Amino acid sequence: MNPIVICAALLGTIISSLNFYLSFIRPLAHHYWKPTGPYKQVSGFPLFGSVLLWGSAIPLWSEHLPLALACLAIAALDTLGLHWLLISLCISIRRPNQQ
Repeated sequence: MNPIVICAALLGTIISSLNFYLSFIRPLAHHYWKPTGPYKQVSGFPLFGSVLLWGSAIPLWSEHLPLALACLAIAALDTLGLHWLLISLCISIRRPNQQ
């Protein structure tokens, strides 16, 4: 296995995990520990984690299929990936304007 591909997969996993934490776990933890305090939303790194994971899954597909599938599964959880952007755009288009 190519060490550059493995490093890209590890970096993509770290970035995607950070994005998932900032989107789902951090707000829940804040609500649990400080239910009345103000919450400041923090953004992660859009697209970088997913692109690194998708790019490393392609060469891993022929060499090590379980690792390639793990990269794609982790990329699916990246909340700042392209697929989440497309899903949110489709939802906002289908939803009537709420004012």
